[in-house]
Amino acid sequence: AIGQLRLVAHRTRAQVYEETGQTEKALDDWDAVLQAGEHPIYRLRKAVTQARSGDHAAAIKAVTELQAVETIEDPAVLFHVATVYSQAAAAVEQDKQLEPSAAEQLLQQYLDEGTKFLKRL
Repeated sequence: AIGQLRLVAHRTRAQVYEETGQTEKALDDWDAVLQAGEHPIYRLRKAVTQARSGDHAAAIKAVTELQAVETIEDPAVLFHVATVYSQAAAAVEQDKQLEPSAAEQLLQQYLDEGTKFLKRL
């Protein structure tokens, strides 16, 4: 019971931190949530936070890793994958280290992939 309460506390705090723009603190809490148990939704929530922090590559890597180990059919998981792609696309638009042509290519790729997942809902 205490483990479950701790999980809920970290998950809730991660969401609050994310909503208030404190992505580093949110990522720490998502890591604590994932230590309590690997669940696709939690991994994807962390990936959304990574994308919102600007780390679109890590966010997309999380989706790729998830796809490598399981077939994604659950509507909630499909939705979260699409959310990761949309947030990664937003991060690409803000990434000043990318060449404009590379950014445009990544942006289109992320938007296309996210749309594919949304269509499966």
